[in-house]
Amino acid sequence: MAVGSEDPGSLQSPSGATSKRQINPQISARSGLSAAPSDGTDGKSRIAAAPSDGSIAVHSAEHVCEGWSWFAQWLEDELNDMLILLHRYAPLIHTSFDNVLERTTTEELGVRFYEIVFETAPHLQKLFKKPRRLQGRVFANVAALLISGIENPRFLTQELQRLSLRHVGYDIRPEHIPVFGNSLMRTIKEAALRPSPKDGQPFDFSHAHDEAWGALWGRVSTKFYGMIEGATNLITRALIGGDGNELCLALAAAPRGERINWAATVDLDTTFISPIYWCIREGRLDLATILIKDLLTIRADRARYYYGRAALFKFHPDLIEVLRHLLNGGDFNADFDIVARFTLAVACLLVWTMTFEAVTAIQALAAFFHSVLQMIGNIVKFMIVMVLIVCAFGSALALLAPSSEYFNGFGPSVFTLAAFAIQINRPDIVESGIDEISLLFFFFFTIVAVILMLNLLIAQITIAYEFVHHEVGGFARLGHAKVVLSIEACMSLRTRLRLYKRLGFDRPLEFDDGDFGPSGGVQTFERPSDQILNRRGASRWFEAEERVQRRSGPTGDHLPWPKTEVKKALDDKEKLNFIYEMIKKSHGHTSSIVGGPVISGRSRRREQQSMVGSAVYAGSLRGSDAGRGGKKNTAESQK
Repeated sequence: MAVGSEDPGSLQSPSGATSKRQINPQISARSGLSAAPSDGTDGKSRIAAAPSDGSIAVHSAEHVCEGWSWFAQWLEDELNDMLILLHRYAPLIHTSFDNVLERTTTEELGVRFYEIVFETAPHLQKLFKKPRRLQGRVFANVAALLISGIENPRFLTQELQRLSLRHVGYDIRPEHIPVFGNSLMRTIKEAALRPSPKDGQPFDFSHAHDEAWGALWGRVSTKFYGMIEGATNLITRALIGGDGNELCLALAAAPRGERINWAATVDLDTTFISPIYWCIREGRLDLATILIKDLLTIRADRARYYYGRAALFKFHPDLIEVLRHLLNGGDFNADFDIVARFTLAVACLLVWTMTFEAVTAIQALAAFFHSVLQMIGNIVKFMIVMVLIVCAFGSALALLAPSSEYFNGFGPSVFTLAAFAIQINRPDIVESGIDEISLLFFFFFTIVAVILMLNLLIAQITIAYEFVHHEVGGFARLGHAKVVLSIEACMSLRTRLRLYKRLGFDRPLEFDDGDFGPSGGVQTFERPSDQILNRRGASRWFEAEERVQRRSGPTGDHLPWPKTEVKKALDDKEKLNFIYEMIKKSHGHTSSIVGGPVISGRSRRREQQSMVGSAVYAGSLRGSDAGRGGKKNTAESQK
């Protein structure tokens, strides 16, 4: 078979053309370039049987020099042909093809190309089953491949490998290649000789243009011929046909010494490709499984063992890297990256969300974070109602205007309304051509969703934030206390005892000047601004409750405590009534947009205080000295 390219002007197939450069069979056999020695023995046995006078070594060196000389000459000729095609013929090909496209389209060229093919060789019509227009698009893609392959030979070679394997499946044979070449040249010439729509003159398709196209097709046909000829072996036929039984029969027919190579590589015109990787890319994992199992099967006769593990990883060094994505979880058709990206995105979001607990160390950030959480609850309620409204109007508009590009289904309709409501996209609904009834429904949706619901959400968030803002500092301290207790519960007893001694939990706490109470806490001072006052500035309604129950009268361990009055419960009820009246006076209502009392935050604070109160007790006493400016003491007990 000819390794070099054909004569630039020749359109004959390599089987019938006389190539400029032929491989010398004597040089090939003597220099070791053939696949195997002709006598069936390997190289070692031949060297062992040679005389010991050194003549074999001398002849082998001479043959190697001849082989390298032939290779250098072949490489020089190949580079010479490539440079000629690139610098001399490429401008002519581009110019002529651009003029052809001015006179017709690539689809029309494709249709005319196949008409000429079927006129020349009618028996080829049975090989093509696709519609004529689709065949025209295929021709357009192939023509673009030929043009782009002039400047990028490596890309052209890779695409020709793919096309050759596909055309072997179409039962294209080497003797069909000249038919396609002559039909291509005839199609280009006919299109070039058409009158131009600009000046009405045909293109001057000279002998130089004909020679340029002939050189391009000669180079492509040579490679295509070699690849098709190499793809006619039993293994390639079985892979292209996709028949597992045929593949097993082809492997069984291989000589035991060559069976490993047959399963590991396929030779396409001196280019070796991996049948395993080819099967994986084409989605034929059943055939890839047969090949891998055959390579990893241990076979033996009385002379030796045959095992293809080394050959498998020699030709496929990254096989494990390729297979691990397909074998993950047993889903052989899944793409690992698609699943991994979503999972990693969710995990990353959760990890960064956990860092929000660090804001509890700073009271200002903790207060802001608590306000954000309170607002999220109101937004969730709003979204529930908003989703129902969007779905209702979306289904109605999908039924009323199915021909509109914005409402031609439930999904597009809901997406259009949702994007319009939150102002991501403002489609021109009026100019979209929908009828008056559909416009009326869209107008009602705008009133309900945009004007009513969004303004109610703003009002609801304003009311909730105004209420939460007055007590957000207390909620922040409660959250900080929870984090402290949870961390303390994870400490060992030895660590807690060391902290107990360091913080001085055994010293009595000074509640006031000279007033020492029990031990077990740390004395801190609150700022005057932390005193919770009502809107009138008085501390009567919102003052911090006294945690120490002080009783007047005689003292003594033998005396019982006096009976507790019911004043505390009445005070709580009076405070709630005051809050209710103030909110009603300011806003005129006491419920949220979607439902639920506005004053539920107060009861939630009570619940949190009662939950944390079992682990922490804080003595908040108002100092008797008025000059201390509202300074208070707080005692936190050890858990």
